[in-house]
Amino acid sequence: MMSLFERPITTSSAQCRTWFGYSPYNPEVAMKLLMIFRVYYNYLAVGEDKKTPSMRLGLASKKASLDDIINYTG
Repeated sequence: MMSLFERPITTSSAQCRTWFGYSPYNPEVAMKLLMIFRVYYNYLAVGEDKKTPSMRLGLASKKASLDDIINYTG
């Protein structure tokens, strides 16, 4: 999954072509994926104390469900 964040590699030849290695690097896609990871970690992933990071900070009273996040209307 982290290979999506790989930056392009330039060749050592005189033409300096760019090669994208294992995946097409796109900063816009990278930002969207980081936002998904951030929401998952802060609102869905519980630690040893059975709390999410948002619960520890007082931002949430319970663990959010995936349905809550997908259907969030703001």
